Amino acid sequence: MSGYVEGAVVKLSQPANGIYYATQISDAEAVASSLKAVSLQPEVRINFGPVSFFGVLTVSGYVDTSTYEASVSVSVLGISLGTLTGSLKTGISVQVNLIAVKGEIRFYLKNTNELWVHFDLSVIFDGTYTDDVKIITL
Repeated sequence: MSGYVEGAVVKLSQPANGIYYATQISDAEAVASSLKAVSLQPEVRINFGPVSFFGVLTVSGYVDTSTYEASVSVSVLGISLGTLTGSLKTGISVQVNLIAVKGEIRFYLKNTNELWVHFDLSVIFDGTYTDDVKIITL
């Protein structure tokens, strides 16, 4: 077994509510990030995951069923993009711009009580993965 650990530094920015961009940055660009304030856990919460799609996308998190606010941890090809938060009523999306994979992931409500994910990811060495998948009925 090798003594090496591989990883990537990913910058997660939020230009608008529920919209995120995940961009791989070099080690020279990496800076220490500040921790966000921890909010109280919602009273009505449904956990899900981890769920993997094609071995490319892995998600886990929870939904507050009283407000449909969600917190979702997302990994692509084993690289953590971070934890996304927002309202499923308007959708939560992330634009992925890494060296090995590019595309979009979007979490949304369907049929008023189902959490779905849409992903359109292009992996440089492995093709394109596009689908709409139901994660859980709330």
